[in-house]
Amino acid sequence: MGEALGWILFLASPVHVVATGCLFTFPELRDEARRHRLRYVWLPAAILAASATTAACLGPRQLAWLLLAFFAWQVWHFQKQNLGLVALAARRCGTARPGLRERRALGTAACCAIAGLVSHPRLLGLGLDTGLQFLTPIAAVAYIATVVAGGIGSVQRSLHGAVSAGALLFWVPVFLFHSPGMAFGLLVVLHGAEYLWLVGIVLRGPHPVRVRLDRLSVMILIVLGAGALLSLASHLHTQGTALRWLYGAYLGVVMWHFLVDARVWRLRDPVTRAFLGSRLPSLFDLG
Repeated sequence: MGEALGWILFLASPVHVVATGCLFTFPELRDEARRHRLRYVWLPAAILAASATTAACLGPRQLAWLLLAFFAWQVWHFQKQNLGLVALAARRCGTARPGLRERRALGTAACCAIAGLVSHPRLLGLGLDTGLQFLTPIAAVAYIATVVAGGIGSVQRSLHGAVSAGALLFWVPVFLFHSPGMAFGLLVVLHGAEYLWLVGIVLRGPHPVRVRLDRLSVMILIVLGAGALLSLASHLHTQGTALRWLYGAYLGVVMWHFLVDARVWRLRDPVTRAFLGSRLPSLFDLG
């Protein structure tokens, strides 16, 4: 069981981060990256260098406090993907986009999850005492109220309603379990599975063509190999200076993934909306 969970986490976490690079096999996104080098190239490079240097210079305990902020950003990144899925479902159902009330409910639910994790850092595998344990019951009650209010406000028998309800309930593990593997690990698995599914259907496109087996095999090997390197680096935060530098580089790559995804899947951006529309025409009205 433990070995199976390890493989699932491997596919859900480092492999899904590397899968972001597959999107740049499309010329539309490569052109977008050239037009916005600051966001796609220079800012990620600066973050990677700063992250690697910081991890190498700080001791494990000081680094743990920075990791708390990193994990809060990661949880918000999960929320942005959930919102994107709700927006895609709304498109499919003929709704332009999620309403303000729905977006507030989804954002509030994520903030409750962040408060729950920050108040008990051990759920993130961090041996810290933030002194914020009093936030746990407050966050739990606020989360339940948000789910109830959000659910009542968006009850509908449609794909949009189902995905919206799933996005609200996404954070249940934070308040239900007391181990990092279940409280946060389940979020990582769910998020990674969603992401790999999204990338998969974008790569497949509306009119699937036969792909040369050797080319597909090379792509899979590259993604799995790079994912394996990230997986190894993700466990080096308590090691010596040189190895913590690698851990910082790993964090920099993950933050690059956050920055890229925030733009690539943004339906309000005309370039990315047109790209996704060309790959998923049944979800978009481009006429």
